[in-house]
Amino acid sequence: MKVLRAYPERKEILLIKNVKLNKIYTRVICSFVLLLTLELIGCGSQYVVGDWFSVIGEIEDNQGQQLNTCEISLQNRAGKMLQAPSRIPGKFHKAFVVPDKKLDYIVSISCPGYKVYQTRITYGENVTPVQPLKLGVIVMEPV
Repeated sequence: MKVLRAYPERKEILLIKNVKLNKIYTRVICSFVLLLTLELIGCGSQYVVGDWFSVIGEIEDNQGQQLNTCEISLQNRAGKMLQAPSRIPGKFHKAFVVPDKKLDYIVSISCPGYKVYQTRITYGENVTPVQPLKLGVIVMEPV
């Protein structure tokens, strides 16, 4: 009988240990998921030199159809390419990294068969990290 009484006590101890381990595993898993999420959205260990701003808009042809074969690029006011053209969908939200000072830039959007759309901005006045450049709907003109 004494041996049988010892087993229920051991089961209780094992259950208590399992509950503690489950709490530890849950914390470890939650921490891992949080770190992974931060890394995926760009808040990880990457250092950005300078500052940034974003451009938001939609691109359509003159019949109201979205254009999905367009590219957006950033140039300085002299026309030197600062960030190579990158493909954007018809509705886009694109971020650019820039030096941390007030400078003039040209945002260019080009689509095959259409004229290039350009707009001038001044970082720190027209756009900041919390104030994106909202272009709205851009109707591209055929060449």
